[in-house]
Amino acid sequence: PSILPHWQDRFARVLARAVAAPEKIAELADPLLFPGGELVLWLDADAKAPVRLPGPFLKEEDREYTLPGEDARVRRLATYRLA
Repeated sequence: PSILPHWQDRFARVLARAVAAPEKIAELADPLLFPGGELVLWLDADAKAPVRLPGPFLKEEDREYTLPGEDARVRRLATYRLA
């Protein structure tokens, strides 16, 4: 069952930041995505991005970047595709 049964639409991409563990986010995102859609997790740099998530989601990219500014912080974007 869908987490939002009144929604008819699906999306090409879901971005999540500070929601839950990656496995739980995948469970929540699955009914919202078109087949082949992307799930992007915005993580702390030291967070581990799983190779595979339930759904099934396959990891496509894992990129680290630095936020600009005086208190520059390193973050990670992990991108998964819904098979």
